[in-house]
Parts: sequence; C-alpha cells; structure tokens
Amino acid sequence: VSMVKDTIWLRQLLHELGAGQKEATRQHTDNRGVHLQSSKQVNHATAKHFRIGQAFIRSHHDNGVILVDKVTTKENAADIFTKGSIPAEAFFRCRLEIMGPQDNPAVGRRP
Repeated sequence: VSMVKDTIWLRQLLHELGAGQKEATRQHTDNRGVHLQSSKQVNHATAKHFRIGQAFIRSHHDNGVILVDKVTTKENAADIFTKGSIPAEAFFRCRLEIMGPQDNPAVGRRP
C-alpha cells in the first residue's frame, strides 16, 4: 500500500511541475499473490487481514494509476532495498536497473 501511496504522491508532484504522467506507473513484484490480488478479486481466508489495502491497490490498478508487473525473483531490482545483504553481482545489477549506468569514481582520479 505504501508503494502505491508514494507513487500517487510522486505523480501529483510531477503533474504540478508540468511533467504529468498519462500512462500507468509500472510496479514490479516477484510475489505471485500480490500480482494476482492487485488486478483480480482474490478473496480467501488467508487474505482477510489486508482486504482494505488490497482494494486500495486494485482500485488504482483499475483506474490506470499503477500497473503491477510480475517479474522473476532474479529480475526484482527491489531486492536492493528489501534484503539485508545481497551478493555484489546482484547489488550492481539492481543498482544498474534502478539508477542506470554509473561512472566509476576511481577512474580518472589523481592521487
């Protein structure tokens, strides 16, 4: 839910700055249940405790504010934020996807 709230806030800020976004903001998840619940009515006993949040997310999905894409765990760049520690290779892959190419600060530096 917090990711959707943050997305709504950022979209509103962009709109006020004159750079509004017309298409849905893509959100990635590697959790099959989250993906299904964001786009379809999925109600079962284990989902009772978060039905309000589920309805909030689904309504913004249905209104075209967000689009929840299912990605594999290996492709989930959010691991950089959610895992306590990840291997260096995974860290650099996630950083590249989120921030784009980065210059090496050690290159060109004079001693």
